Amino acid sequence: NTIVGGQFQTGFPLPQIVDKSEAYSFREAPVAGALPPDIAVIEDTRSEASRKIRARIVSPRGGRRIVVSVKADKIAAAEIEGRPLALGPDDASGFSLIFVNPGAEGVVLGFEKAPGGPLRIAVRESNPGFPELAGFIAPSAPAGIRPHRIEVALKKTFDFSVEAETGS
Repeated sequence: NTIVGGQFQTGFPLPQIVDKSEAYSFREAPVAGALPPDIAVIEDTRSEASRKIRARIVSPRGGRRIVVSVKADKIAAAEIEGRPLALGPDDASGFSLIFVNPGAEGVVLGFEKAPGGPLRIAVRESNPGFPELAGFIAPSAPAGIRPHRIEVALKKTFDFSVEAETGS
């Protein structure tokens, strides 16, 4: 578990939650015990022509901001809560969505892709401020970082393999 922000300090590994090459600093933090986001597959149908998946994405701790990144080959269509999502040619290999205050029920995402090939869905949730942890005193914001920009993020990646698709 890590606290991230400010300028990167050399000699430490970059935390896994950091997806960008921006400068960060961090230090160890106690284990919070917070559950990461989850995906519940509602539908997963396959044919020779396509694979259709509908899944509910939820945050057990009520994530305020949830970023969902989908990576797959040849995504043909996508929907949010049953409403079509306009995809451009660049979205055929993947896309990302941001949900703000999605609620306790989460959000249902569906899409159709070409058969075969891996499918990866990464879900990152964030909440402002530090959680209340016994014996932990949160540091003040690093220089240049506004206090409302401090957040706690959890990320989990779900891989749907080709083997699961073909039954191998």
